Parts: sequence; structure tokens; C-alpha cells
Amino acid sequence: MKHIFILGLLLIFISTVPVHAQSEPSYLSSSNAIKYMKQSRGNRNFKISNYRLLGYYLLKEGRTDHANTYFDKAKKKAFSMLKTYEYNPESIAKEIERLKTEALKRYSVDAVFDTNPIFQEEEGLYRSVKKKSYEIYYNLLNRSQTIRGDLTQHIKYGIEKEKILKKVIENHRDLLKPKSEFETKEQYTLRKNKYATLELNAIKEIEENIKNLFMPYGQAETKCIQNKNAIDRRKKSNDFVDKYQPELKSYIDSRIREMTYDAEKQVFKMVVEFSGKKYIKKKYTIKVPQSEAKRFKEEKSTNKYFFFLQDLRAVIVGDKVYRINPVKRWYNRLICNSPDIKKGLINGKKNGSAILKKIIETDSEIQKNVTAYLKEESAINRINAKLEISFFPEGENRIGIHISKIYPDYLPNGNIDDLYQKIRVRTHKLIRDYEITYQSKSCEPRETKFRLEIHISQ
Repeated sequence: MKHIFILGLLLIFISTVPVHAQSEPSYLSSSNAIKYMKQSRGNRNFKISNYRLLGYYLLKEGRTDHANTYFDKAKKKAFSMLKTYEYNPESIAKEIERLKTEALKRYSVDAVFDTNPIFQEEEGLYRSVKKKSYEIYYNLLNRSQTIRGDLTQHIKYGIEKEKILKKVIENHRDLLKPKSEFETKEQYTLRKNKYATLELNAIKEIEENIKNLFMPYGQAETKCIQNKNAIDRRKKSNDFVDKYQPELKSYIDSRIREMTYDAEKQVFKMVVEFSGKKYIKKKYTIKVPQSEAKRFKEEKSTNKYFFFLQDLRAVIVGDKVYRINPVKRWYNRLICNSPDIKKGLINGKKNGSAILKKIIETDSEIQKNVTAYLKEESAINRINAKLEISFFPEGENRIGIHISKIYPDYLPNGNIDDLYQKIRVRTHKLIRDYEITYQSKSCEPRETKFRLEIHISQ
């Protein structure tokens, strides 16, 4: 009896709850229909789903021809979208394969290309950049196929859903009539709910299929747009790489706007102007010994200048090649496949500083020089030296040594500088046989420093 009483109360409660109309999938209010019609005019970004909602709205109003106009626009945009994201990665795969054996098309041929190892290395870098750029392009095209797959399914299901809903509307127009004065609000709501249920049941299977897709429609479309933008950018990069191949230019054609020598650093500072959509100027430094600097500049008009990818890479003076000091360029980062090296290594070991310290402290020649110095300055029985050893990417090394003295007041003038130089020269020689791993970021080598504090005793 108790259960029957509770059930009775529940039924009374349900019967007193107002009936609310369900919203059918094809529903669009008249105010929104007017707004959408205005928005759709000449709007390339107008959504396919909104075209269909306008079609459903007009179809329910009995304006079939006008409705079909919007359904046709939805279909046209859907197929246009699929075509936009349709790519053929196989053609690029063939291009990548061809790059392995293709001879470079040089704008200016010179024997130096085939005989000088620097240019062979430079051409190797250019080939690597071109190959990598095409590989990235190929991967983007392949990715587009995957993303497009989900978008294709969404569009396919959208077309199927449109056909079903159009048929439901045509077959149940009696349920879509406006509220008459002879029916209550509850009766009208029940009629609307009945129609909404018909629509929901009719497309239930399709909605389940859509839910099972890897990505929702909006996400799939966004991914396709993003990937297309990346493909377009990479296509432009490939065109740029194809256009600016390795090339030798004269001084005039090189558009060198500035060439000044810094005798202290023994480098030329150069400014080169490049033309494109707008003129851009790039700055370069190139190491030239002081003894060769005068000739370098005096013969600038007969020198040859090596470029690729709108970048000055080297200068040829007679039979000598001067390479541009390492600069960070987008194409170096492009071909980087290695993780960053945050700490320099010696012989592949992290305790490189300790290795150097022991070698320097126990070296017989350094001990000999220190002993000779201590004989002149008997008040000191130990030298406390701080060394900073710096390695540079181009393979040259610079060693800066600071020696701190226990009793500086008693040191004879000049002797400490002489000892400093002897330790410096000897240290250079000691480390020559050691393999130094530079610090790097995005495969760009950086100056690597080892700081040591050594104690050399008599």
C-alpha cells in the first residue's frame, strides 16, 4: 500500500509539471533566420550548418525553391572544402627521391665548386636544407589526409542527415503548423515535441556514427585549416629554397653596401642588401688576418662572393676562401635533429674541467717553468692560477688565464707576464688533442667555457 501511495503522488506530480517543447535539430527561429540570411550574403566563412538551418526553416515555411538555394550552397561549400584540403603527397615523395641524385642548377658555374672542400660542404648544407624542407612538406600533406578523413565523414553524414530531415519535414507538415486558436498551449507543445521526437529518432543512428568519429566537426575543420596554412607556408619556403640555389656573384651583383675592417678583432664587417618584396640589409663578419686584410679590400671588385638562400656564405680572394663567421639562420635550425647540449664536454666526459686541471697541474713543462720562476722569487712557494678556457664553434680556441699571486708586492716586473705566456702556450698544446663538445642550441654551436682553479707548487 505504501508503494502504491508513493507512485500515486509521483504521477500527480508529473501531471502537474508544465510540458516544455523539445527543440528539433532542424529548428531555427524567425529572428535568427533573418539574421543568418543577412550574414550569408557574400560571406565565405558562413557555416555549412547555418546554410542548412536556413534551408530547413524555409522548407517548413513551404518555400521549397528558396530552401533548395541554401541546401545547394551548403553542398557546394562542403565539396569545395574537401577539394581545398585534398593533396597528393606521392608527387612530393618522388621529388624527395629525385633530390638524392639531382645535380644542382648553378646560376654561375666555377671550378672552385668542384675542387674546394668548403664549397662541397656548403652545397651539402644546401641539399640538406632542401631535402628537409620537402620532407616537412610531405609530412604535412600526409597529415592532411588523416585530418581530412574525419572531415569527409562529417560532411558525408551531414548530407545524409539533410536528406533524412528534409523527408521528415515533407511527411509531417501537419505537425509543423503554427498554433491555432482552437488548441491549448499544452496541446501545441505536445505536437511540437512529437515532431522533435520524430526528427531525433530519424537521425539517431547518424548521430551515433558522428560521435564515434575521432574528432568533432569543428575540431576537424580547425585542424584542416591550420594544416593547410602550414602547407601553404612550407610551399613558399620550398619555392624560396628552389629559387636561391648556390651561386657565385661579382662584387656589383652582390650589392655589398659596406665593408670595414676592425684591426683589433681582425674581422671585416660587411653589410649586404637583398631585394625582394622590399629591400633588406644583413650584417656579416668575416675573419681575415691583418696581413691579408689590405689585399682583401683592394681586390673587392674582382673577388667572388658565394651565396645561397639569400645569404652571403663565403668570399673568394684569388685561390683563398674566407668563410663568413657562423650566424644563426632559419635553415640551420630546420635541419637540426639533435637535442640541445647545455654543458660542454671533454672527450665526451662531463668532468672535463677536472681532467684539464689534473693535466695542467701535473705537466712537467709547466712545473719546470714554475720552478724557474720560483727560484727568482723565493718568497713564493706556490702559484694559485685561475684559468678560463674558451672554445669557439669555428674550431679555434682562445685561452684567457688570470694568475693570482700570494705575495704580489715582491714580484719582479715582467716575470709574471713571461710565466703567464708560457703557461698559456703550453696549455694550448695540451688541449689540442682533446675532443671538445661545444654547447649548442637548435644545433647552433655556442662559445663553450671551462673555468679552472689550479695550484702549481715547486
